[in-house]
Amino acid sequence: MPDAIALRFRGGGRTIDYDPDGLDVQIGDLVIVETENGLEAAVAASVIRTSDDTALRKILRFADDDDLETLATNRQREREAFRVCRDMIDEHGLEMRLVDARYTFDTQKLLFYFTADGRVDFRALVRDLAVVFHRRIELRQIGIRDEARMIGGIAVCGREFCCSTWLQDFAPVSVRMAKNQNLSMNPTKISGSCGRLMCCLKFEDDHYTEAHRRAPRINSMVGSPRGSVRVVSVDLLHETAEVELPNAITPERFRYAFDELDYQRGRSERPSLPPEGERAPRPDPRRGRKARQDDAKLDETPARADAPPPPRPAPRPLRPVPSARPVQSARQAAPPPPQAQPLPRPARATTLPQPLPQPPQKEESAAPVEREGSLRSSRRRRGRRRGPGKPAGGFLPHPIDPASLPSAEK
Repeated sequence: MPDAIALRFRGGGRTIDYDPDGLDVQIGDLVIVETENGLEAAVAASVIRTSDDTALRKILRFADDDDLETLATNRQREREAFRVCRDMIDEHGLEMRLVDARYTFDTQKLLFYFTADGRVDFRALVRDLAVVFHRRIELRQIGIRDEARMIGGIAVCGREFCCSTWLQDFAPVSVRMAKNQNLSMNPTKISGSCGRLMCCLKFEDDHYTEAHRRAPRINSMVGSPRGSVRVVSVDLLHETAEVELPNAITPERFRYAFDELDYQRGRSERPSLPPEGERAPRPDPRRGRKARQDDAKLDETPARADAPPPPRPAPRPLRPVPSARPVQSARQAAPPPPQAQPLPRPARATTLPQPLPQPPQKEESAAPVEREGSLRSSRRRRGRRRGPGKPAGGFLPHPIDPASLPSAEK
């Protein structure tokens, strides 16, 4: 007889071990067991020969026809309870979304599952539900992944949700796992029906991590049956690499498995992850394109087993550094330069300076004569132009003798 039977309850892939207690339980049998919520019906998922748990609950009995009829009646009551609870949530104005309503097998307890963004005060709602159903009422808040597990559905792969069929617990999934598998970072491509990252990203992460350790680096030189080649691309799923000859006239590419490539011959090391608690070493910036070309030339040249090692190049002689000024001895030291003599100060004047002769001043005329230059400047200051030959401001351009004018008598 087996030591334990793994039973799967309704609405989830999680299994719980039970003691068969002498019953010949087979996979797929419907049995009645006792849980923390009361009597429940469960299906035998697998047979366990050895169990680590010593204190296992016992299976009560197999489900008969009356038990099947009780289960069908409870399903009908659950649909009615779901509708009533949803209407009461709208009446109380609570920000919560009802997911499912379930009766226990003995109908002593009624459980409601809901989702919400934060904490919800539903004490008034529980009192109203207890008055209507006359049962013990429990409201449980669940996450969005648990909601997908309880409802179920078809995933993008065409099969049922892993969480609602066989997945025991939800493992943490990160975006790094999607990058490790070279997947698109489009959220609609890597997210499941629940809106979170797909759980299957965790399933293949170990395989891709090991493939990354065995894969060569892109653009690195490795050895192959055709000689030294350059890695163009890597297929982690099939563990193959696409390579090409570096100096070929006609570019031609070949595909080899990781085991067929020689990393030491191509002067390329296998990338490996650092141990836990240590940082990965940084690449040497001094090894550039010239160093890689030298390595490729060494790989193409066949080396004999009895050939002596190549001589080391002699070091270059150091150039003498010319000094800025030749060093003189104490006897050849130059004499100090002569000191400059101070200039004599000028003597002070004993006599007062004589005043300079002033130029003769011209006598001013009684009546100033207007000149043409002053007339032009006055016109310019006024800002308007006048016609030719017309005096401005009552001044004449030239002084005119009144005697030269024709008289009225003539």
